[in-house]
Amino acid sequence: MMTDIALRQLAILVDAENVSPALAPRILSEAAKHGSVELRLAFGAVASAGWDKALVRYAFHRAARTPQAGGRNAADIELAIAAMDLLHDIRIEGFCLVSSDSDFAPLAIRLRQSGRHVVGMGERKTPRAFVEACDEFVILDGASSGTMPVPALCTKIGRRDEFIALLVTAMAPLDKDDGWVDIGVVGVSLRKVEPGFAPSKFGKKKLKSLLQSCGPQVEIFTTAHSCLVRVRTQEE
Repeated sequence: MMTDIALRQLAILVDAENVSPALAPRILSEAAKHGSVELRLAFGAVASAGWDKALVRYAFHRAARTPQAGGRNAADIELAIAAMDLLHDIRIEGFCLVSSDSDFAPLAIRLRQSGRHVVGMGERKTPRAFVEACDEFVILDGASSGTMPVPALCTKIGRRDEFIALLVTAMAPLDKDDGWVDIGVVGVSLRKVEPGFAPSKFGKKKLKSLLQSCGPQVEIFTTAHSCLVRVRTQEE
């Protein structure tokens, strides 16, 4: 789902039991950098977490709690269910998941698989699993807080080699004409091998740009009607 950032409509989903209400204005200002905020939801026991006043001041809606909800993971489960429900809302093109809890990594991956842009927000202590599952991650605490592209967590060389290894695995079972495979088929196979795959995880917006950055080991042949990809063997 390709949308201009300024026009991308976002839903902010806050784990209120995990995030300080004092960060509410920062959350909104950071979200505005990634699109137009369409929906603001807070989950959990907002009153005991101190979010009750912040909800009114910053126009967040308290997500309705199911009668049987209980336990320390209740807010996490309700947030995940709401996010999956919102996949059916054609207005929502991206999500801001606000929490420092690694339990949201699978949710971020699932949302990205459905073509939604996912911005994570949390404290510097947020586990790497959640950070890397997002397209981008915003650190909300500390003097040096700010948006951190996920690929910045690793060196460029390491990420390049990691992607090429993934590419070789993805292309191995495909039918090839002298080693060449259509780029669309390659993209589908990459997502089968790694469900959370996205070019942005390796520092590029498009798969073609990512493949081009891996030359000369990876070759691309473009015609007026197609784009073909192959990985050179060690003997070449």
